[in-house]
Amino acid sequence: MKKCLLFFATLVMLAGSNQAMGQCAENWDKAKNDFENGHLYGIPGLLGDCLENGFSKQEKIEAYRLLTITYLYIDDPYGAQNSFLSLLKLDPEYRIKPNDPIELVHLNKQFITTPIILWRGRLGTNYSFIAVIDDVSSEKYTPAVGLTGVGSLDVQFNKVISLSVDAEFAANTYRYYDLLFNKDLIQNALDPHEFKEVAYNTSLPIYLKLTYPGVSYYPYIYGGYSPTYNFYTKSTAQYTIKLQESEIQIEPKTLDISPIRNRFSQSIIVGGGLMRRLDYNYIFFDIRFRFGLTNLLNTDTQYLVDQKGYEEITTYSLLYKKEDSRFRQNDLTLTFGWVLPQYKPRKKNEITISSIVRGLFKKNNKDE
Repeated sequence: MKKCLLFFATLVMLAGSNQAMGQCAENWDKAKNDFENGHLYGIPGLLGDCLENGFSKQEKIEAYRLLTITYLYIDDPYGAQNSFLSLLKLDPEYRIKPNDPIELVHLNKQFITTPIILWRGRLGTNYSFIAVIDDVSSEKYTPAVGLTGVGSLDVQFNKVISLSVDAEFAANTYRYYDLLFNKDLIQNALDPHEFKEVAYNTSLPIYLKLTYPGVSYYPYIYGGYSPTYNFYTKSTAQYTIKLQESEIQIEPKTLDISPIRNRFSQSIIVGGGLMRRLDYNYIFFDIRFRFGLTNLLNTDTQYLVDQKGYEEITTYSLLYKKEDSRFRQNDLTLTFGWVLPQYKPRKKNEITISSIVRGLFKKNNKDE
């Protein structure tokens, strides 16, 4: 019995919903016809209930547009502002159409649709370049590919200018190759050895960004400063001892060499990218070059021996004969990601970041 009642109630609800949709379709057709014939005052009553329940999202956007123009024509600015704000809440990326009346164009200029905050997430690769400050041997550094993950917060002053802060995590990789004399085994012999070093870093880049406000595509460029903390560095060696008639391969070994790396470093970053709008979100790619400013070799601990905590490193250095130069690290990063904007359509005279800054300057000028 209960199942029958539930089934009957569902049928009644569906019938009521279909009837309401049919009535709203009739009201929409009549509202458009009345608008074309100049019968404007009855349009808000025709659309009111259906805007609450009955229209799809796209139908609501079109209905609010028609309602806004109607209010403008019947000289009801308060109704026009409210209906246009409702439209922008549904479609924050609404663009004025070529056939829109000039009154709607002027009204649109009174509102801000630019998101105040953008959240970004992206993943990609980095390519690390070593810049030697002073050579101590015949070593050669070659770049290698690492991984990068970035989370970002953009605070937008307007559609063009924004301030961005990243939380970046990266595994930067490079290779070190050298030939050293082996005086203990044979005169003038050269022992080749190669090291693969991976540095795990976290950075907090902060930068100013300029974005071209397109329709579907948004190119941007930026520049700023990045402090970096190295929380772990490992190095794996492949080492060969050359004898007169043979070669001896030393077993590869990976050690923590973090104590002979400077933990904190600084960089200048420049970059750019392109955002592509997808509905009300964006996908993008970003290219960034980081120019290292800090020597990463800790010269205070480089040659420490027989001190607690450094035995493994000094053994590593003595066994594999690795002798670093002072060096800086640069890298090129390519990432792909997703943007989640936090839209808040609002009147231009409401409080925004830009209005606060403008207010400070106006106050200072007034005091002068």
